[in-house]
Amino acid sequence: MKFKFSLFVCVLFLPVFSAIAETPKAAREPVLTIEKPNEMMHRWLLAEALKIQKKWESDFDAIQTAEQVRAYGQARREFFWKAIGGKPEGGKTPLNAQLRGTIQRPGYTIEKILLETQPGFFVSGLVYLPDREKFTFPRPGILFPLGHTDNGKAGEKYQRMAASLALHGFVVWTFDPIEQGERAQIREADGKSRFLFRNGGCANAHNLFGVTCGLLGRNVAYYEVWDLVRGIDYLQSRPEVDPQKIGVCGTSGGGTQTAYIMCLDARVTAAAPSCYICSLYALIQGMGPHDAEQNLFGYSAFPMDHADFFVMRTPKPTLLCATLEDYFPFPNAKASYARAKRIWDLFGAGELVAFSQAPGPHSYALENREATVQFFLKRLCGQDVEVHEPQEIQLLTEPEIWVTKTGWVKDELGAKTGYDLNREYARRLAERRKANPLKPEDVPRIREMVGIQPFEEIPAAKIVSRSELLPLEPGVLFEKIVFESEPGILLPALRFVPADDSGSEKAAGPTVLFISSQGKVDAYESSIRPLVQAGKCVISPDLRGWGETRAMSNWYYDPSYLGADGKDFYTAFVLGKNYVGMRTNDLFSVVKALQTTGETAPLELIGHFNGTIPVLHAAVCEPKLFSSVTLQNPVVTSWTELVEHGETSTLTRTSTVFGALTLYDLPELKEFWEKNH
Repeated sequence: MKFKFSLFVCVLFLPVFSAIAETPKAAREPVLTIEKPNEMMHRWLLAEALKIQKKWESDFDAIQTAEQVRAYGQARREFFWKAIGGKPEGGKTPLNAQLRGTIQRPGYTIEKILLETQPGFFVSGLVYLPDREKFTFPRPGILFPLGHTDNGKAGEKYQRMAASLALHGFVVWTFDPIEQGERAQIREADGKSRFLFRNGGCANAHNLFGVTCGLLGRNVAYYEVWDLVRGIDYLQSRPEVDPQKIGVCGTSGGGTQTAYIMCLDARVTAAAPSCYICSLYALIQGMGPHDAEQNLFGYSAFPMDHADFFVMRTPKPTLLCATLEDYFPFPNAKASYARAKRIWDLFGAGELVAFSQAPGPHSYALENREATVQFFLKRLCGQDVEVHEPQEIQLLTEPEIWVTKTGWVKDELGAKTGYDLNREYARRLAERRKANPLKPEDVPRIREMVGIQPFEEIPAAKIVSRSELLPLEPGVLFEKIVFESEPGILLPALRFVPADDSGSEKAAGPTVLFISSQGKVDAYESSIRPLVQAGKCVISPDLRGWGETRAMSNWYYDPSYLGADGKDFYTAFVLGKNYVGMRTNDLFSVVKALQTTGETAPLELIGHFNGTIPVLHAAVCEPKLFSSVTLQNPVVTSWTELVEHGETSTLTRTSTVFGALTLYDLPELKEFWEKNH
């Protein structure tokens, strides 16, 4: 049998009934009768997360010896490095520290420093130095990563904390995280960050950047963690710092970074994450697992949860800070602390892990800032004293705190953004793939990466309901079908068949399976009607998360860039589930169901818009199922091109595959299919 593989950007046939311009109303009516179909995926993912959470709890509770603690922590460290994308291929390169200015304040000095954590990848930061007349040197060094504020190190509470640490005798390195402060990667004509004052602010800047990172098998945390590693390098290079006494603290996104580096870098002596550690499962139940750097592919499924950050650094001094009304739920923070305390007790070191709480919402609360300074004094300086943050701290304005002349590191000579570094890596990967093109033996690797099951292992979709065949318009009959591809996943579908002059079903030619990301009838006028008029039967299902089960927008995941399903995407992401793979499996389950209804001949398969992506994967993985494959109006034909133009990407996250470009790109899948079939 000769297979056809074609790419369409126009209609397939000229309609016979040219007077009919719109999709008939009956075809646009809902097929599903369940309550809130737009929450179907969230409900299903929550159920999957609960199964994983129970597995994690069982594994964690089984830890009973110090030896088990070490093995458990080592396995998670190895997973973590792999999940963020490893370490830069070039390793540690010269930091090229540049002193750009000095500011004197009562009791401390501020140095403006520009570093290169990777060649051309500049980090704008400040060193807060204690009074040389009051303190003897060298002093303990504090790495102070910042949370989600658009103005980065200029944030009022961050300035107060850094100054308080310096006034109590600590050398502090604090810096703008990627996409914040002077390190915003995309700025508009007015010089401001594209994401300033938008929903989610810099968090959505992370999310957009995370799309291109993910295709490369990287995470935004790949950049953040390396900035932290090099930050410790820089602190240890300073003559004012005792290299054996390194502390790290931060809140919110800075709490995330603190949790990461405290367990990945053994040089961290004492750590105090704030307003982050609680439970990943609790976050999934609430507003979602937050933004790109906080979500690692397969993180929960490993399984891991927040308490594991403590296990990975047991039994080094650690303080967990939380606020009572945080959206990182306080009860879960307390529970994680209790679990950590049990592990510390196995080493006879329960006194080295502590808990601090403060009233109020998500914030770097004064009480927790003071508790953190007090903790560092005790664990790094041997001073058990009460701490009160000075109130007379003189704050800097944003222009005063700038390290660069323009307030944007991208204006520096030779500066590169993370998007630039991703482009460079994508090009290297493309060259490697070119030298080693896809072979038949690579198909199992593609299946594993995407999560596509062998066809013989996929159960036929259950036909939950099926209406009678009704007239839709002259020459066309239709019926409503609800498939269930797996428990809890309903796929509403429409079946269109040609009608004779009497309105009865006419014997149809080949059956077409039509997959559109826009919904099952979006392309009715342009594609489905002409196919039926050409004598074909067309079955058009909404695969999960499309059409009737499309998720509602969430303010934290700006839909104007990356689709409405950010919350569900990241929930699936941490569960190690890939939407492209899940949708391809849905497609196969429908094919199997059709085989039980008499549709036994190889189907014609058409993908429309982002529906082209699961269709292409289905064709490569199970080519004998389809007599022809058509990709119609694809939104993206190359993920490498998406990385090249990452700043302007509008591809929904659910149409990407984590790490795909380390193995294949869409044009290579197409070429492989054509060559082998």
